[in-house]
Amino acid sequence: MWRAGRCDIRRFHMTVSTEVDHNDYTGNGVTTSFPYTFRIFKKSDLTVQVADLNENITVLTLDTDYSVTGAGTYSGGNVVLMSPLANGWQISISRDLPVTQETDLRNQGKFFAEVHEDAFDKLTMLIQQCFSFLRLALCKPSFIANYYDALNNRIRNLRDPSQAQDAATKNYTDQKYESSISHSDTLFERTVRIPESRISTLPGVEIRKNKLIAFNDQGDPIVVLPESGSASDVLIQLASGSGLLYIGSTPTISTLQTIVPNIIGTRVQVKEFDYGYIVGGGTFIVQDAANFIADGGKVVTSGNSGLVFVRDEYYSSRIVRPEWYGCRGLGSSHPDTVPFAKMLSSLSDGDYVELRANAKYYNDFPANSQATNGWVITASNITMHGEDSTLSRATPLSASYSGFTTLKVTGNEFTLDGKLLITSDDPTNRPLYAYQSATKIDSREIFTSPLANTLSFWASGVDGLYIGSSVTLSNSVFPFFANNGCKNMKIFCTAKKSGQIYPQPTSASSDLALGSTFKLDACSDFIMDVIANDSAYAGIESESNNVNGSVTLVTNKAYHAGLHLWNRCKNITYKVSATDIVEGGGVITGYGCEACSGYVTAYNAQYIVAYIGNSATTPVISCDAKGSGFNVTDGVVFFATAANNAYIQHCNVDVTVVHADVFSIGTGRQSAVKFNGGQYCDIKVNAKDFDYIFSLGMGANNKFNVAYNKFNTAFSYSDQRSFDNEYKYTDPGGNVYHLQAKASSHEYRSDAVTNPVLGFKPLLRKQINSDGFVNANLPITTTSVGGFYYDPDTKYVRVNL
Repeated sequence: MWRAGRCDIRRFHMTVSTEVDHNDYTGNGVTTSFPYTFRIFKKSDLTVQVADLNENITVLTLDTDYSVTGAGTYSGGNVVLMSPLANGWQISISRDLPVTQETDLRNQGKFFAEVHEDAFDKLTMLIQQCFSFLRLALCKPSFIANYYDALNNRIRNLRDPSQAQDAATKNYTDQKYESSISHSDTLFERTVRIPESRISTLPGVEIRKNKLIAFNDQGDPIVVLPESGSASDVLIQLASGSGLLYIGSTPTISTLQTIVPNIIGTRVQVKEFDYGYIVGGGTFIVQDAANFIADGGKVVTSGNSGLVFVRDEYYSSRIVRPEWYGCRGLGSSHPDTVPFAKMLSSLSDGDYVELRANAKYYNDFPANSQATNGWVITASNITMHGEDSTLSRATPLSASYSGFTTLKVTGNEFTLDGKLLITSDDPTNRPLYAYQSATKIDSREIFTSPLANTLSFWASGVDGLYIGSSVTLSNSVFPFFANNGCKNMKIFCTAKKSGQIYPQPTSASSDLALGSTFKLDACSDFIMDVIANDSAYAGIESESNNVNGSVTLVTNKAYHAGLHLWNRCKNITYKVSATDIVEGGGVITGYGCEACSGYVTAYNAQYIVAYIGNSATTPVISCDAKGSGFNVTDGVVFFATAANNAYIQHCNVDVTVVHADVFSIGTGRQSAVKFNGGQYCDIKVNAKDFDYIFSLGMGANNKFNVAYNKFNTAFSYSDQRSFDNEYKYTDPGGNVYHLQAKASSHEYRSDAVTNPVLGFKPLLRKQINSDGFVNANLPITTTSVGGFYYDPDTKYVRVNL
């Protein structure tokens, strides 16, 4: 175009105005030049491919197989082949740009529109190139379509199918077709053939069953009855659904279920539960299905929906055996997890479970699941009897699991008797190491690997529980646990190896808080005459709200106590024999207990009995103890958790104790009477060889009557918080002293090594009916009016009036 004064010649640019980026043609044997209708920058920006009549695709080589014209123009150009394209062959010409950015814009350089346009054109062409490739893919025709459209194209190099919904290849289909034809030819060779073109079909099953095939005068097949009693008749009857009834025996339960009985009362013998089991067979009797529930064990379905097979033994005696449900009793090599659970869930009220002699029924389900794969009895009035039998369960997979139980019972009137062990996996036999003790108590663990089950036997809410003396519970945190209102219990079994292994504590304040061999929570009306050994906490732990019980306990090796009564237990009598109580005593009576009394002997323990109070509103009250102890660190212990004597009230103790620090506990002031809290209590102790006779903290209105042979450190120790107590003691010389403190005067303290020194200083006291009195602190004369002095001639304490 022209402008005034000068000629201005501009170059006109074009945009990429078409989406075409490839052209396709079919050869005729003559043409060599094929146009392309889109822009390219260089002749190498084209890819040229040809396909022969067999659909073989070949990529041609530039300047060898073809040449290019029109590169750099906007309108395109031609691809010229070196030889004509054969007739019917196809040629494809497509733009194939390198994915690069070659435009170089320099700082403060000239801003040429054609440079930018070429760069943008290349980007557009590359986008078109990508979309062209995508159009070659196998695609769905729409977003809402649920299929792929191959647009009448074949798919090559497809793998043979392996899954149910895979596409089938021609090769795979051909193979299946050839296999089917071969199979049908084989079957055809084995069929009965006739020379005619057709023959009539046989009658239906209801007409032809139990009959012979014959042919009528037309040559068509018919069925006829065999002669009664003939060999054919017998064979047909034996081959029928009820044929095994005529033999009277069948190999397995699954075979029994196929029999079609017709007469109630018919009996049939089963060899074993399944092939190779040996056990689980027995005699069955046909009964009306309306009267029984089929469970695959004691009652089995038949081929007649109106009749079932009932175990003759169950029908006559209500006995149930685990082998009837597929249990083998072979331990962990053949777990009985599912069949044993099925047996328990199928029990009816009043059933009697008979465990096979020497059988080991093993539950290998190691997750926390009492409801799933757990062994739970919900029916009532059930008896389980063992004959050297074992119930065991695998350990849990995680320490976070709780309530992990071998056998749980929730039904009423449950009896466990015979010789039976209920336990869990015990892969290590690792011991518990008690604090500051060389004695190792054989117990289980839960928080260090390997783990342990929480409970061996768990009774929850059972009214009427009986466990016989030949039953043993072991190897769990709590081998025996009863809670949730269990009542009317009679327990006579042995429990052992309770608790968890923690790392050994490093200080006296560490609390192992381990499991007890027997534990009760909210139970009532019970009798226990049991043996508890290797208890990581207590032989019997009466945790809370247990009332109206009688306990007889023999326990050996425990960390905390033989019997631990705690948290509002009421009206429980006991007789306890405890040996090797590492850091506790024969009986501990604590918080809120009322009228819990009995007799205890302790051998090698920290103390005989202990009273622990922590509330004035729910004190330990009216709980008496008698007994004896040998090799005990302290004799009798009273302890209130706060400065309130009302925590322990009206409790009487009468014991004989011989001192020895067997477990090297090393507690301060090992004393015959260690009293720190309590009121209106009467303590009587016959003591031998203690460091101190008395170790007194607070206390009021109590009576102490102590006989002793000697003291190793001092007669008594007091922190001067005691008052209004009465003391009667007999010294090694046989002299009896009866002292009573009055008002709120603090009582005596002694640091003497040989003789008791009564009175840290002169206080308001009186001597009552003493045979003699020796006090080195009193003068033998005094001139003070009202002063005390000792008269060595009469051996009396006198007052100068």
